[in-house]
This record gives sequence, structure tokens and C-alpha cells, in this order.
Amino acid sequence: MHHTSRKPSRRAALALLAAPLAALAFGGATAQAQIPGTQLLNAGMLQFGEKYALEAGLDSRIHLVPSRPGFVRQLWVKETRANGTIRLTLAGGTSCMAAPKTGHVLRVENCNSAGGRALWGVRNPVKGNGAGELVNVQTGEAPLPNFFGDDTLELLPVPSADAGGAFAEYTGV
Repeated sequence: MHHTSRKPSRRAALALLAAPLAALAFGGATAQAQIPGTQLLNAGMLQFGEKYALEAGLDSRIHLVPSRPGFVRQLWVKETRANGTIRLTLAGGTSCMAAPKTGHVLRVENCNSAGGRALWGVRNPVKGNGAGELVNVQTGEAPLPNFFGDDTLELLPVPSADAGGAFAEYTGV
């Protein structure tokens, strides 16, 4: 018995490609899924009509940069922990916002290795703006943007951070 192989026709090949392309064009099941998470926007910048968000940099430091809605390195998942504390996990991953082991620049770090340095309390020194100030449970310090250097956030004693007013607060916490 002689077996011959048949090439698929052009029409069949186009039909195989058409369904996924149509689904993408019309928002079907093959379209990109939304990643859960919330941007943490700086309340002080919002007062001036500017949207600046906390972004996990490739250098593991957290930066205050112009908002890019939907950008995964600006999306945080808030997890409620014991005693009313929260942990902020970078969306789609296992990295958390954490106080550094040394120095004062806010970082992202593996949640398990960060331990208590990744736990935060939330205060509301500026009333009525819908935002909160993060206070690290282990260090007792709060992040404030370094407007006079680079765009990183530095952990400062709470009274010093409070002097920054709404610039020490973030929506979404």
C-alpha cells in the first residue's frame, strides 16, 4: 500500500490562524488577562494633578515615577496580616516592599526572606485625602520620596516623614 502525504491547503491554514486573530481583535479568550493589583499613587503629587506611582525598579529599589497604569512593576497586592498590618506584594510575584537590611532606601525583596521588614502599618496624618502613610512594623520608619536626589524612597523616622505631609502618603493602602 502506497502512502502519500498531503499538504494542507492555504485555505485550511488561513482558517487555523483566523480564529485566534479574531479573538484577539474582539477581546476573546486569548486576549491578555488583567494582572490583579493596585497602583500606589503619591497623595502629594495628586494635589498638583500629577500621578506618580511606586515602581519596583530592576535594581530592587522602589522609585516614585510617572504612573503607567497596568505596568506590572507598579501594581501591588495588599495582603492583610496579623494585628492589622499589611504586606504589599508586587503583582504576579513573590517580592514584597520591605525595609532594607542596611541603609534607608525602600526595596523589594523575596517575601519569605524579608520577614517582619515586609510588614507595614498605615497611619493617616493628613485627614480627608483618602491616602495613608506606611510605617514599617520592624523599623518604625516611613518612606518619603527623595525629591532632591534620585527618585527612590527613603525610610525616615515618622516625625520627619510626617513633615512631608501628603507627600508621605499613598492611595491604595
